[in-house]
Amino acid sequence: MGRACGFAGRPSMHRALQARGLGAAVLLAAARATVHRMNPDAYNGDEFIVAGTQSAASGGGWRCYKVVVGTHVQQGQTINNDADKNNEYCEQHWRFERSLGDYDHTVHSLVQYYTGGADDGCALVDGTRMDRESQLIMTEDSRESKLSAHVAEPNGKCKYEVALTGPITVFPTSTSTTRTSTSTITTTTTTTITTTTTHTATTTTTTTTDTTTDRRQRRRGQRSW
Repeated sequence: MGRACGFAGRPSMHRALQARGLGAAVLLAAARATVHRMNPDAYNGDEFIVAGTQSAASGGGWRCYKVVVGTHVQQGQTINNDADKNNEYCEQHWRFERSLGDYDHTVHSLVQYYTGGADDGCALVDGTRMDRESQLIMTEDSRESKLSAHVAEPNGKCKYEVALTGPITVFPTSTSTTRTSTSTITTTTTTTITTTTTHTATTTTTTTTDTTTDRRQRRRGQRSW
């Protein structure tokens, strides 16, 4: 009985959920949930503007973030009003504040690394202020209804981990874009019309008839000389 509701091989999870008083429908939905890490390289060029939570180490609260996969990660304005803690607000009112890094490389097709971000407020090392850098992780989670972001600094100040999570529907198919721009290609066809003018030459032939009377008169005239 411990393997009921699709939790084959996971009786402990099943018992834990049952202990919470969850019904069979909830158990089945949990069993069918899809959660897996995606290869961010498959989405290079796609842009995500999202409202994200920050860890306590990052100051807590909410901010807007912009991620252009394979290009850069940017931090936007702080969100103070509860009504504005949503992606639509960030998309409509995006305001850039600082760079969290430009794309550098990808590791194991799971994590993209970004370096060379803004250095304000970061630590000094040998007299040089360190730049911000980020790791980008993208996760499909079928239990989510929209795209969300969480930003933490688990490896020290100015070293960010940016996690984008959402259902597969918020992640476009590989090599497409989340924002669609339409390009209109106009093809101009030039038609050359050649006009041929035909000049018709009319030749008029005048025929002179030399009659016998005329010949006689000419002879008389000649003899008069």
